[in-house]
Amino acid sequence: MALTNAQAQAIDDLQSYLERIAHKITTHYYPQLDPQDVLQEMNLSLLERAESDPKFLDQAPGYLSRFAAWRGRDWCKIQYDDQRQTSLDGYPQLADVDVDPDRALQVRAALNRLDEQDQAIALAIGAGYTQTEIAQSLGYASYRGLYRAMARIREALAPVLGGVA
Repeated sequence: MALTNAQAQAIDDLQSYLERIAHKITTHYYPQLDPQDVLQEMNLSLLERAESDPKFLDQAPGYLSRFAAWRGRDWCKIQYDDQRQTSLDGYPQLADVDVDPDRALQVRAALNRLDEQDQAIALAIGAGYTQTEIAQSLGYASYRGLYRAMARIREALAPVLGGVA
């Protein structure tokens, strides 16, 4: 389907705003992704929707930009999830990280003093999982138990990390 001049103009008018949205999404939430890729996906979502609904681009610019922004965020989430190479079952080992071996042993010893559940939480946090993902994966009904576990982890690691944990 070819766009009419009015439809093409509607998309062109949104470009500067969509560029800012794409930049904001990648700067604040998905820094590993390229803003131009997000912008391209946002434009593609507008074109695909216009193809299935010819009157779609007649909507208000605010509606179109919000639609594109949500599609861009969804695409980023999918890309982020695809790029993650670890799961809660397979954590990176401390030996794989380029750190001082003595400090790594101290951290390992501090983690070994925790119970298995707290160790799983500490390793998941180190692997970059969010609190929501950890709570869902480990079956926490509320965040209270997770917060308590995180406090125990901070307490165990504080002597090793100098109170930074």
